[in-house]
Amino acid sequence: LEEGRTVGPTAYWQGRALMMSGRPAAALEAWRRALEVLEKRLAQERNRPDYLRMKALLLAHLGEAEAAERTWRLFLEFKERGSRFDTLSTNLDRIRILLVLGKREEAVAEFLAEENWSPEPSLASVSALRLDPLLDPLRADPRVQPILQAAIAWQESQRIVPGAAAGGASKSDGR
Repeated sequence: LEEGRTVGPTAYWQGRALMMSGRPAAALEAWRRALEVLEKRLAQERNRPDYLRMKALLLAHLGEAEAAERTWRLFLEFKERGSRFDTLSTNLDRIRILLVLGKREEAVAEFLAEENWSPEPSLASVSALRLDPLLDPLRADPRVQPILQAAIAWQESQRIVPGAAAGGASKSDGR
């Protein structure tokens, strides 16, 4: 259910691939399987808010808007009780849920209201903004472009210079 920074059943990713390949019925079936796996894990490990976050996204993909919103609120309750989460990454998940539910304007508003955009956002968040197909509608919005371009410029400045890994040199430190 977990691999690296990603938490979620493999069937979730299969569903995304199937949807992108034009097979929505197969994608829905994959997401149903993923939800079953996640429900079993949640029954065993109730104090895993990252599972709730993934469940909310799966429910959104399955078109269960009310259940997705309810699950997201439960996730936020866990988060507020002191669970450690990257706020920007969490908000990108919220934006994904809104986009899957067809709430583009709410997703853009959520993105523009994001208080955690700094001159140095997390590289994982910038990569998601650049590459995640679920975020295509967000990237297409002209209101998002200034923040996105600044984040991409920062990400580019952080690249390691080839051959300099031993010294830890990057473009930004001038070595």
